[in-house]
Amino acid sequence: MEETENEKEMAALGAVAADFTDMAAVDASLRGLAGRNTNLRAAQLSRTEGALAVNRLQQALTPVIDAPDCRAGRDALRIVTAALSVLSLHAQHIDEKTAAGMDGLEAAMNRQHARAEAAFDALAGLADPAVVGALPPAKAAYADFWRVTQEVLTLSRENTNIEAVALSMGKKRLVTAKALADLDALQAVVAEKEFTATR
Repeated sequence: MEETENEKEMAALGAVAADFTDMAAVDASLRGLAGRNTNLRAAQLSRTEGALAVNRLQQALTPVIDAPDCRAGRDALRIVTAALSVLSLHAQHIDEKTAAGMDGLEAAMNRQHARAEAAFDALAGLADPAVVGALPPAKAAYADFWRVTQEVLTLSRENTNIEAVALSMGKKRLVTAKALADLDALQAVVAEKEFTATR
């Protein structure tokens, strides 16, 4: 049985109404994601508090690095190098879109953290006055840095800015294109109805 003109019009109108419901849902998701700005907040935290903590760590360990004890200097450099390596991985983690990619970056950070902890343990066993004086502020700076790193990772995992971009560039465009096509179809049905009514 052929679809009547009213049924065609109602079906076309229903498709447009569903499109607008989908667009409203996408917009609501975008507002929720973009307002949280977790990627931007993570980047700012890394560049400010994270970088400042690494700077304090470097300053605290400079007397050990510059001291004549080569072993202590090597361990101090291992700590600074590990912290700088982790800091450099922050940006990659913030830009990463996949959970698997983030897992890999976090594993690399944890390896560097373990190296720093082992070097701190080695330094703690030394009686060198430069080491004894430098260790408390260095440990405090590194603890601050590792705390900031955990905050950066938590914010980065939420990925709201990257999800918002993906949603606006992907799903929103598809929903908009479908809505435009369905509006054209509705217009064609209405125009056909008007044409038959004027004959």
